[in-house]
Amino acid sequence: MTLHCGAEEADSIARRLSEICTLITVDGVDWNRELSPWKAEKVFRGEEDFAREADQYLKELTGQILPAAETAAGIHPFKRVIAGYSMAGLFAVYALFCSNVFCGAATVSGSLWYDGFCNFAERNQPVRIPEAMYFSVGDREHLARNSRMAAVEERTKRMAELFCALGVPTIFERRPGGHFVDVEGRTEKGIRSVCGMLCPDKKEGICL
Repeated sequence: MTLHCGAEEADSIARRLSEICTLITVDGVDWNRELSPWKAEKVFRGEEDFAREADQYLKELTGQILPAAETAAGIHPFKRVIAGYSMAGLFAVYALFCSNVFCGAATVSGSLWYDGFCNFAERNQPVRIPEAMYFSVGDREHLARNSRMAAVEERTKRMAELFCALGVPTIFERRPGGHFVDVEGRTEKGIRSVCGMLCPDKKEGICL
């Protein structure tokens, strides 16, 4: 399992999931720059605009980072899944449309409100039809003051429906709270759900 998050969160989540998957976590990524699929205006003052470097970063992730991490860990996964929260959740879904490396994704409060993303997904098809998808959103996220971010629940449902229409086993959940509530717990739930759909009777060989 590949997860983009901070080191502290990574350690906590990895400990909780050690019995079901090998978790490869990536820290130090510039979320507005390296996880954004195309240019878009920033959401908050003081931030930089989204810079459209997801394609370049995805090549680095799949071509260098993951192979090196798997070699160092001595693992040969038969299934790879990508997971993420917020912009990393957006990137997790985008990666499926640009790479055949991953067989599923968990996106937790993913930034699926991102300008034009749902339209992009509806006009294109994943390079590899995933075997499992998990989407969740906080039940108060639609109350965000920023009108773009407030669309996250509607867009997340729309994306879940898109994958359902492709015949992909898909879970959509509304969880209590806003965007920053129980990040670790909700991420763990998403990863467990995908693992459960992929390999209900196995705990080894899954790299998330």
